[in-house]
Amino acid sequence: MLKLVLENKDWIFSGIGVLIVSSLLKLFFNKKNINFIFGKIKILKKNTQNIDDTNILKFNYSKDSGLLIIGEEDFSFDTMWSKADDRSIYAFRDGRNIKEIGYNQNHYIFPSTKDFDQFEVGFREKCVHVGELILWRNRWDNYLVTRVLDIKDDTRGALEDNLTIEYKIYK
Repeated sequence: MLKLVLENKDWIFSGIGVLIVSSLLKLFFNKKNINFIFGKIKILKKNTQNIDDTNILKFNYSKDSGLLIIGEEDFSFDTMWSKADDRSIYAFRDGRNIKEIGYNQNHYIFPSTKDFDQFEVGFREKCVHVGELILWRNRWDNYLVTRVLDIKDDTRGALEDNLTIEYKIYK
């Protein structure tokens, strides 16, 4: 069975593949080992997603100084976030590979690359509300657009600070 899994790696990251692999792992590993392995599987799956597709991420913006790294290599974006309130959040240009961020309060859908010039740039930080977009340009002149989907604020009744975003990396 293990030989079959290793020889046919493509199906491992499909929905049914993850379900089958997780069932097998539960038989052989304790909870601590399973969490370690599932963390690795999630990272591998995230790195194999197609550029130009939209993806959704949720993370605790109070940890790691608000740093969320999206993508890899020349398509890596060190986004930075900070608390505002439960309907908005601050996006910062302070990530080590971010050249600029852009904002247009009238854009709510992911733009085409020809619409990037409609975003105002030059901000160090920008307060973004739920539903709004931020355009990120990295030092390799590649682009990322993030849309804020949900914000949880632990000072306003949530259990922890969480930001849910949808993002698209442009090739």
